[in-house]
Amino acid sequence: MPRLRGKIASIRYDHNYGFVVPEDPERKGEEVFFHSTAVDSDLKDLRPGDVVTFDEMYTKKGLRAVHVKKEAP
Repeated sequence: MPRLRGKIASIRYDHNYGFVVPEDPERKGEEVFFHSTAVDSDLKDLRPGDVVTFDEMYTKKGLRAVHVKKEAP
């Protein structure tokens, strides 16, 4: 499965999680949860609006973004 692109919608630094919105127009407005452990760098390196690449994984709690990595500007 190819890596997906999206933008960080929001981050809760105090709770170690955030949401990413996939770039795919068919998924307009969908937000995918990610935990700080799924970020390839430090969570504090990410800001809302940053473009990232990520993979998706289904867990017993639902769809999650994993291997979240900020794209170079």
